Amino acid sequence: MRERLFINSAHVFFAPNLDLVRDEVPYGIATSTSKGVITETRYHFDFPSGAYFNFHKESFPEDFLKYLGMTFEFQTGDKEFDDQVFIGCDHEGMGPFLRNHPECRAVILEALNAGCDIITSDGRRMVFKFPNLAPADGSLELCMNAFKKMTPFLSESKKLRWSDPFLKRVIVMEILILILGGYAVGGIGQFFFNDSFDYLAVKPLWVYSFYATISLLGISFALLILFFRKSARAASLIKVYVLILVFALPMASAQIMDDYNRQDDPSWPKVLTGQITSQWTKTVRRRRGGKITYYYFAVRNVDFGNYPVPSKISVSPSLYHRKKVDDMLEITVQDGRLKIPYIIGLR
Repeated sequence: MRERLFINSAHVFFAPNLDLVRDEVPYGIATSTSKGVITETRYHFDFPSGAYFNFHKESFPEDFLKYLGMTFEFQTGDKEFDDQVFIGCDHEGMGPFLRNHPECRAVILEALNAGCDIITSDGRRMVFKFPNLAPADGSLELCMNAFKKMTPFLSESKKLRWSDPFLKRVIVMEILILILGGYAVGGIGQFFFNDSFDYLAVKPLWVYSFYATISLLGISFALLILFFRKSARAASLIKVYVLILVFALPMASAQIMDDYNRQDDPSWPKVLTGQITSQWTKTVRRRRGGKITYYYFAVRNVDFGNYPVPSKISVSPSLYHRKKVDDMLEITVQDGRLKIPYIIGLR
Protein backbone atom coordinates (compact mmCIF):
# COMPACT_ATOMS: atom_id res chain seq x y z
CA MET A 1 0.00 0.00 0.00
CA ARG A 2 1.35 3.42 -0.95
CA GLU A 3 1.76 5.73 2.02
CA ARG A 4 2.92 9.19 0.93
CA LEU A 5 5.16 11.10 -1.44
CA PHE A 6 8.92 11.17 -1.01
CA ILE A 7 10.21 14.58 -2.13
CA ASN A 8 13.85 15.65 -2.11
CA SER A 9 15.04 18.17 -4.70
CA ALA A 10 14.48 16.61 -8.12
CA HIS A 11 13.66 13.16 -6.66
CA VAL A 12 9.92 12.58 -6.26
CA PHE A 13 8.22 9.19 -5.93
CA PHE A 14 5.77 7.27 -3.74
CA ALA A 15 7.14 5.83 -0.51
CA PRO A 16 5.87 2.35 0.46
CA ASN A 17 4.99 1.17 3.95
CA LEU A 18 7.88 -0.33 5.91
CA ASP A 19 6.14 -3.67 6.36
CA LEU A 20 9.16 -5.94 5.80
CA VAL A 21 11.72 -6.86 8.48
CA ARG A 22 15.31 -8.11 8.23
CA ASP A 23 17.58 -8.40 11.30
CA GLU A 24 14.94 -6.53 13.33
CA VAL A 25 15.16 -3.59 10.89
CA PRO A 26 11.89 -2.58 9.18
CA TYR A 27 12.19 -1.67 5.52
CA GLY A 28 10.17 -1.37 2.34
CA ILE A 29 10.76 -2.12 -1.34
CA ALA A 30 9.26 -0.20 -4.25
CA THR A 31 9.77 -0.56 -7.98
CA SER A 32 9.01 1.51 -11.06
CA THR A 33 8.06 -0.22 -14.30
CA SER A 34 7.68 0.68 -17.95
CA LYS A 35 5.81 -1.63 -20.30
CA GLY A 36 6.05 -4.43 -17.76
CA VAL A 37 9.83 -4.05 -17.28
CA ILE A 38 11.31 -2.92 -13.96
CA THR A 39 13.18 0.35 -14.51
CA GLU A 40 14.06 1.16 -10.89
CA THR A 41 14.23 -0.56 -7.50
CA ARG A 42 14.18 1.40 -4.23
CA TYR A 43 14.93 0.17 -0.70
CA HIS A 44 13.34 2.38 2.01
CA PHE A 45 14.44 2.67 5.66
CA ASP A 46 13.11 4.80 8.49
CA PHE A 47 15.58 7.66 9.06
CA PRO A 48 14.00 10.64 10.91
CA SER A 49 17.06 12.89 10.94
CA GLY A 50 15.38 16.01 9.61
CA ALA A 51 18.23 16.29 7.09
CA TYR A 52 17.79 16.16 3.34
CA PHE A 53 20.70 14.57 1.53
CA ASN A 54 21.78 12.91 -1.70
CA PHE A 55 24.93 10.80 -2.10
CA HIS A 56 25.84 9.85 -5.65
CA LYS A 57 28.85 9.51 -7.89
CA GLU A 58 30.60 12.75 -8.86
CA SER A 59 29.83 13.95 -12.39
CA PHE A 60 30.89 16.79 -14.64
CA PRO A 61 27.76 18.98 -14.03
CA GLU A 62 28.38 19.09 -10.26
CA ASP A 63 32.08 19.83 -10.74
CA PHE A 64 31.27 22.59 -13.23
CA LEU A 65 28.63 24.15 -10.94
CA LYS A 66 31.11 24.12 -8.07
CA TYR A 67 33.71 25.75 -10.33
CA LEU A 68 31.20 28.51 -11.22
CA GLY A 69 30.38 29.05 -7.56
CA MET A 70 26.74 28.07 -8.08
CA THR A 71 26.78 25.24 -5.55
CA PHE A 72 28.83 23.93 -2.62
CA GLU A 73 29.98 20.57 -1.32
CA PHE A 74 31.42 19.39 1.98
CA GLN A 75 34.89 17.85 1.78
CA THR A 76 35.69 15.08 4.25
CA GLY A 77 39.46 15.05 3.71
CA ASP A 78 39.29 11.49 2.36
CA LYS A 79 40.56 12.05 -1.21
CA GLU A 80 39.22 8.77 -2.60
CA PHE A 81 35.76 9.46 -1.18
CA ASP A 82 35.71 13.18 -2.07
CA ASP A 83 36.80 12.49 -5.65
CA GLN A 84 34.14 9.84 -6.23
CA VAL A 85 31.12 10.85 -4.12
CA PHE A 86 29.08 14.04 -4.29
CA ILE A 87 27.64 14.95 -0.87
CA GLY A 88 24.38 16.75 -1.63
CA CYS A 89 23.51 17.91 1.88
CA ASP A 90 23.23 21.35 3.51
CA HIS A 91 22.88 20.13 7.10
CA GLU A 92 25.87 21.52 8.97
CA GLY A 93 26.28 18.30 10.91
CA MET A 94 26.70 16.01 7.87
CA GLY A 95 30.21 17.14 6.92
CA PRO A 96 31.74 16.64 10.38
CA PHE A 97 29.87 13.35 10.78
CA LEU A 98 31.28 11.86 7.58
CA ARG A 99 34.71 13.31 8.32
CA ASN A 100 34.75 11.56 11.74
CA HIS A 101 33.20 8.25 10.62
CA PRO A 102 35.34 6.52 7.98
CA GLU A 103 33.18 3.41 8.22
CA CYS A 104 30.21 5.44 6.90
CA ARG A 105 32.25 6.75 3.99
CA ALA A 106 33.31 3.19 3.21
CA VAL A 107 29.79 1.71 3.09
CA ILE A 108 28.41 4.65 1.06
CA LEU A 109 31.17 4.24 -1.52
CA GLU A 110 30.68 0.47 -1.51
CA ALA A 111 26.94 0.81 -2.21
CA LEU A 112 27.50 3.29 -5.05
CA ASN A 113 30.20 1.08 -6.57
CA ALA A 114 27.84 -1.92 -6.36
CA GLY A 115 25.33 -0.28 -8.73
CA CYS A 116 23.29 1.98 -6.46
CA ASP A 117 22.46 5.18 -8.38
CA ILE A 118 21.83 7.40 -5.39
CA ILE A 119 21.36 7.31 -1.62
CA THR A 120 18.80 9.96 -0.75
CA SER A 121 16.75 11.15 2.22
CA ASP A 122 13.81 13.52 2.70
CA GLY A 123 14.50 13.88 6.42
CA ARG A 124 12.25 10.94 7.29
CA ARG A 125 13.32 8.08 5.03
CA MET A 126 16.63 6.88 3.66
CA VAL A 127 16.28 5.44 0.16
CA PHE A 128 18.73 3.44 -1.96
CA LYS A 129 17.86 3.64 -5.68
CA PHE A 130 19.05 1.00 -8.15
CA PRO A 131 18.51 1.21 -11.90
CA ASN A 132 16.43 -1.62 -13.30
CA LEU A 133 16.11 -4.65 -11.02
CA ALA A 134 18.39 -4.46 -7.99
CA PRO A 135 21.14 -7.09 -7.99
CA ALA A 136 19.88 -10.27 -6.33
CA ASP A 137 23.16 -11.05 -4.58
CA GLY A 138 23.56 -8.99 -1.45
CA SER A 139 22.04 -5.66 -2.54
CA LEU A 140 19.61 -5.55 0.41
CA GLU A 141 22.31 -6.56 2.89
CA LEU A 142 24.62 -3.90 1.44
CA CYS A 143 21.97 -1.19 1.83
CA MET A 144 21.03 -2.35 5.31
CA ASN A 145 24.69 -2.27 6.38
CA ALA A 146 25.03 1.30 5.08
CA PHE A 147 21.81 2.28 6.86
CA LYS A 148 23.04 0.85 10.17
CA LYS A 149 26.39 2.64 9.86
CA MET A 150 24.56 5.94 9.29
CA THR A 151 22.18 5.63 12.27
CA PRO A 152 24.53 7.49 14.70
CA PHE A 153 23.79 10.59 12.61
CA LEU A 154 20.23 10.53 13.96
CA SER A 155 21.35 11.44 17.47
CA GLU A 156 24.00 13.90 16.28
CA SER A 157 21.59 15.75 13.98
CA LYS A 158 19.22 16.42 16.87
CA LYS A 159 21.93 18.20 18.87
CA LEU A 160 22.03 21.04 16.33
CA ARG A 161 19.52 23.83 15.98
CA TRP A 162 19.52 24.27 12.26
CA SER A 163 17.28 26.31 9.96
CA ASP A 164 17.07 25.55 6.25
CA PRO A 165 16.01 28.38 3.87
CA PHE A 166 16.30 26.03 0.90
CA LEU A 167 12.56 25.54 0.36
CA LYS A 168 11.79 29.28 0.35
CA ARG A 169 14.53 29.91 -2.20
CA VAL A 170 13.35 27.04 -4.38
CA ILE A 171 9.81 28.48 -4.33
CA VAL A 172 11.13 31.87 -5.52
CA MET A 173 13.06 30.21 -8.37
CA GLU A 174 10.09 27.99 -9.27
CA ILE A 175 7.83 31.06 -9.53
CA LEU A 176 10.39 32.77 -11.78
CA ILE A 177 10.70 29.62 -13.94
CA LEU A 178 6.91 29.31 -14.21
CA ILE A 179 6.53 32.96 -15.26
CA LEU A 180 9.25 32.65 -17.90
CA GLY A 181 7.81 29.30 -18.99
CA GLY A 182 4.41 30.93 -19.50
CA TYR A 183 5.95 33.66 -21.65
CA ALA A 184 7.90 31.02 -23.58
CA VAL A 185 4.73 29.05 -24.35
CA GLY A 186 3.07 32.28 -25.51
CA GLY A 187 6.08 33.11 -27.68
CA ILE A 188 6.14 29.67 -29.28
CA GLY A 189 2.41 29.92 -30.01
CA GLN A 190 2.71 33.37 -31.55
CA PHE A 191 5.97 33.15 -33.46
CA PHE A 192 6.06 29.49 -34.53
CA PHE A 193 2.54 28.06 -34.71
CA ASN A 194 0.71 31.20 -35.78
CA ASP A 195 1.43 32.09 -39.38
CA SER A 196 -0.34 35.48 -39.22
CA PHE A 197 2.36 38.02 -38.36
CA ASP A 198 1.62 41.73 -38.04
CA TYR A 199 5.02 43.45 -37.80
CA LEU A 200 6.23 45.50 -40.77
CA ALA A 201 9.76 44.23 -40.04
CA VAL A 202 10.49 41.57 -37.43
CA LYS A 203 14.30 41.83 -37.31
CA PRO A 204 14.31 44.71 -34.73
CA LEU A 205 12.13 42.59 -32.44
CA TRP A 206 14.65 39.72 -32.59
CA VAL A 207 17.48 42.15 -31.78
CA TYR A 208 15.66 43.40 -28.67
CA SER A 209 14.80 39.81 -27.77
CA PHE A 210 18.46 38.82 -27.98
CA TYR A 211 19.49 41.57 -25.54
CA ALA A 212 16.57 40.66 -23.27
CA THR A 213 17.65 37.00 -23.32
CA ILE A 214 21.20 37.89 -22.29
CA SER A 215 19.92 40.19 -19.53
CA LEU A 216 17.40 37.69 -18.15
CA LEU A 217 19.96 34.90 -18.31
CA GLY A 218 22.39 37.05 -16.32
CA ILE A 219 19.72 37.91 -13.72
CA SER A 220 18.65 34.27 -13.44
CA PHE A 221 22.24 33.05 -12.98
CA ALA A 222 22.87 35.80 -10.42
CA LEU A 223 19.83 34.62 -8.44
CA LEU A 224 20.98 31.00 -8.66
CA ILE A 225 24.41 31.96 -7.32
CA LEU A 226 22.92 34.22 -4.62
CA PHE A 227 20.43 31.60 -3.43
CA PHE A 228 22.38 28.37 -3.83
CA ARG A 229 26.10 29.11 -3.73
CA LYS A 230 26.27 27.62 -0.23
CA SER A 231 23.93 24.74 -0.99
CA ALA A 232 24.89 21.22 -2.01
CA ARG A 233 21.28 20.05 -2.21
CA ALA A 234 20.62 22.44 -5.08
CA ALA A 235 22.96 20.77 -7.58
CA SER A 236 20.31 18.48 -9.09
CA LEU A 237 17.77 21.32 -9.29
CA ILE A 238 20.21 23.81 -10.79
CA LYS A 239 20.91 21.42 -13.66
CA VAL A 240 17.17 21.34 -14.42
CA TYR A 241 16.79 25.11 -14.01
CA VAL A 242 19.69 25.89 -16.34
CA LEU A 243 18.33 23.52 -19.00
CA ILE A 244 14.88 25.11 -18.82
CA LEU A 245 16.28 28.66 -18.88
CA VAL A 246 18.51 28.03 -21.90
CA PHE A 247 15.60 26.67 -23.95
CA ALA A 248 12.79 28.91 -22.62
CA LEU A 249 14.43 32.33 -22.41
CA PRO A 250 14.74 33.10 -26.16
CA MET A 251 11.01 32.62 -26.75
CA ALA A 252 10.07 34.19 -23.40
CA SER A 253 12.16 37.26 -24.27
CA ALA A 254 10.49 37.60 -27.68
CA GLN A 255 7.06 37.48 -26.06
CA ILE A 256 8.06 39.97 -23.35
CA MET A 257 9.44 42.42 -25.93
CA ASP A 258 6.33 41.99 -28.07
CA ASP A 259 4.06 42.73 -25.10
CA TYR A 260 6.15 45.72 -24.02
CA ASN A 261 6.17 47.16 -27.55
CA ARG A 262 2.37 47.10 -27.76
CA GLN A 263 1.31 47.75 -24.17
CA ASP A 264 0.15 51.36 -23.54
CA ASP A 265 1.69 52.39 -26.86
CA PRO A 266 1.62 56.24 -26.80
CA SER A 267 2.08 56.64 -30.58
CA TRP A 268 -0.74 57.81 -32.84
CA PRO A 269 -2.07 55.48 -35.53
CA LYS A 270 -0.83 56.22 -39.04
CA VAL A 271 -2.31 55.12 -42.35
CA LEU A 272 0.06 53.78 -45.03
CA THR A 273 -0.92 52.92 -48.59
CA GLY A 274 0.33 50.00 -50.64
CA GLN A 275 -0.69 48.44 -53.94
CA ILE A 276 -1.40 44.71 -53.94
CA THR A 277 1.06 42.90 -56.23
CA SER A 278 0.08 39.31 -55.43
CA GLN A 279 -2.20 37.28 -53.17
CA TRP A 280 -2.03 33.66 -52.04
CA THR A 281 -3.20 31.23 -49.39
CA LYS A 282 -1.49 28.64 -47.22
CA THR A 283 -3.32 25.66 -45.74
CA VAL A 284 -1.82 23.66 -42.87
CA ARG A 285 -3.06 20.62 -40.99
CA ARG A 286 -3.75 20.89 -37.28
CA ARG A 287 -2.30 18.28 -34.96
CA ARG A 288 -5.74 17.49 -33.57
CA GLY A 289 -7.28 17.15 -36.99
CA GLY A 290 -8.77 19.59 -39.42
CA LYS A 291 -7.12 22.34 -41.42
CA ILE A 292 -6.55 26.07 -41.13
CA THR A 293 -6.04 28.46 -44.03
CA TYR A 294 -4.00 31.68 -43.91
CA TYR A 295 -4.52 34.48 -46.44
CA TYR A 296 -1.76 36.83 -47.63
CA PHE A 297 -1.12 39.92 -49.72
CA ALA A 298 2.18 41.20 -51.03
CA VAL A 299 2.25 44.97 -51.62
CA ARG A 300 4.52 47.57 -53.14
CA ASN A 301 5.25 50.98 -51.70
CA VAL A 302 2.81 53.70 -52.67
CA ASP A 303 2.84 55.85 -49.53
CA PHE A 304 4.90 54.15 -46.82
CA GLY A 305 7.19 57.09 -46.09
CA ASN A 306 10.12 55.88 -44.00
CA TYR A 307 8.34 52.70 -42.91
CA PRO A 308 9.61 49.33 -44.21
CA VAL A 309 7.46 47.46 -46.69
CA PRO A 310 6.59 44.00 -45.29
CA SER A 311 7.31 40.96 -47.46
CA LYS A 312 3.80 39.65 -46.77
CA ILE A 313 0.70 40.79 -44.92
CA SER A 314 -1.70 38.36 -43.29
CA VAL A 315 -5.33 39.35 -43.94
CA SER A 316 -8.79 38.12 -43.05
CA PRO A 317 -10.68 35.82 -45.48
CA SER A 318 -13.29 38.50 -46.15
CA LEU A 319 -10.68 41.15 -47.06
CA TYR A 320 -8.81 38.61 -49.19
CA HIS A 321 -11.91 37.93 -51.28
CA ARG A 322 -12.88 41.62 -51.56
CA LYS A 323 -9.52 42.72 -52.91
CA LYS A 324 -7.64 41.76 -56.06
CA VAL A 325 -4.20 42.41 -57.54
CA ASP A 326 -3.51 46.11 -58.31
CA ASP A 327 -6.08 47.28 -55.72
CA MET A 328 -4.92 49.74 -53.08
CA LEU A 329 -4.62 48.60 -49.48
CA GLU A 330 -4.74 50.97 -46.52
CA ILE A 331 -2.57 49.75 -43.65
CA THR A 332 -2.99 51.34 -40.21
CA VAL A 333 0.10 51.04 -38.03
CA GLN A 334 1.42 52.21 -34.68
CA ASP A 335 5.10 52.85 -33.97
CA GLY A 336 5.29 50.84 -30.72
CA ARG A 337 7.10 51.76 -27.51
CA LEU A 338 10.28 50.22 -28.94
CA LYS A 339 9.81 51.90 -32.33
CA ILE A 340 8.96 48.58 -33.97
CA PRO A 341 5.88 49.41 -36.07
CA TYR A 342 3.04 46.88 -36.17
CA ILE A 343 -0.23 46.62 -38.05
CA ILE A 344 -3.47 47.34 -36.18
CA GLY A 345 -5.88 47.55 -39.11
CA LEU A 346 -6.33 46.86 -42.83
CA ARG A 347 -8.84 48.37 -45.23
